[in-house]
Amino acid sequence: MLSRSTYSLIGVLAGFACVFFLLVKREKKMPSSSAEVLLQKAQQQMREAQAKNRERAVQAITQKNNLEALTIYFKSSGLSFQVLPPTIAA
Repeated sequence: MLSRSTYSLIGVLAGFACVFFLLVKREKKMPSSSAEVLLQKAQQQMREAQAKNRERAVQAITQKNNLEALTIYFKSSGLSFQVLPPTIAA
């Protein structure tokens, strides 16, 4: 008798096999130039998304660093401050 994890593994492998079969079948119907165009388009979209995400990460790190510097300044100067909950702009 097979264990539950073995049945799960069989299910996952069967799923991968189905997806692979469908991709191979679809690829055979498509001319190679069309497949290359789709691949290039997908790569370009991924590069654009990566650039946007990189810019967002830089902005988030900059904001965090600025907030830490401001916190250190207030603590070192003996000034008190209160952290307010974020507001939603209308």
